[in-house]
Amino acid sequence: MPAESSVEASPASPGRSPDPREVLFITGHSLTEATRVSIHFMQLAAAERGHRLTTLIAGRGPAQLWRDRGAPVRSQDVLGALGIAEVSPVAWLAPVDLRHPLANRAIRPVIGLYGRSLGGALRRRAAAADLILVESGAAVPFLRGLDGAGLLHKTVYFAADDLRTIRGHPILQDILGRYARRLRACVSFGAHAAPDPFFDTGQVIVIDKGIDMRRLKAPTPSPFASGSVNVVSVGNMLIDEEILAFAGRIPAVDFHFIGKVPAPPEAAVNVRFHGVLPFENTVPFLQHAHAGLLPYRSAAHHGYLKTSSLKLAQFKALGLPIVGPEALDDGEAGYRAFRSGDFESFASAVKAAIQIPRPVERPGAGVDYRENWAEIERRFLP
Repeated sequence: MPAESSVEASPASPGRSPDPREVLFITGHSLTEATRVSIHFMQLAAAERGHRLTTLIAGRGPAQLWRDRGAPVRSQDVLGALGIAEVSPVAWLAPVDLRHPLANRAIRPVIGLYGRSLGGALRRRAAAADLILVESGAAVPFLRGLDGAGLLHKTVYFAADDLRTIRGHPILQDILGRYARRLRACVSFGAHAAPDPFFDTGQVIVIDKGIDMRRLKAPTPSPFASGSVNVVSVGNMLIDEEILAFAGRIPAVDFHFIGKVPAPPEAAVNVRFHGVLPFENTVPFLQHAHAGLLPYRSAAHHGYLKTSSLKLAQFKALGLPIVGPEALDDGEAGYRAFRSGDFESFASAVKAAIQIPRPVERPGAGVDYRENWAEIERRFLP
């Protein structure tokens, strides 16, 4: 069950819009979740400005919707206070790549039905919206429903992730390829993030990764034992499980993994698993760490994470030294790279990173999410 505080609004924004608008978000992430992702910050910023938001939560099957039924009523009350309504149409099969051609082919017809029709109530909300934002992932099938309703001209694709990285079923690539050039624009975090084969150059709007700077910088007590050395990782996407074993072989350093990271039975005592934590409970770990860890597996199409990784943006904003794979090393100050599968390389990177004086100076690091929404508003809600 998500923590009740996880959906509270951020401190009041500098000003509300004199012209509140209707905005529809289609995403796989609910604001009632404990964790925070980029689309959440965009929603909060829009709500703080006084816009009226509807969020369609895509890709949730019957089992997940049943589990979510216990979300605190207060969460829904907070959403209502922010002017946000959430709806979750059932997905009988999540649009996930099963990593087997025959299996993918077998479920394709069922996935192909999802999102084709918006339904009466949602269709009316979409038609009334001044802007529709569709996030990469489970939301992509709804491009077909938006096309059927004649609404692609006011739809913006939010390229938070490469569909291959998040194990999107191949049908998602097909759908995006079919409709991309008819969309109003694609919002991308840096040059690496946009799905280039699908969009014309003129469609891509590049913005910085927006983070909650006020909460990230608010003073907190340390969660660590006095005198300990601590390296922190947040999230479970693309996690290289070999890193968990490598961390256990460096007993002088405590490694903390926050998120849905399964603890192996043989995990060493210096490797600690905290599960999913609300953003405000995660912040102290980030603020007081000696270094941030990006335990990503290496793959050819993961380079976009240089500019789209929320955890990387938060590490940079706090001036943390960073330990990460060579694929994401762009020569920036304070980054210590390791070669995948090489313990000596990993240990060397960790030992070098924890020796770097903090904070690491990175001019321009840390763009507040309200600034990012202001850019979206300027371009698409004039």
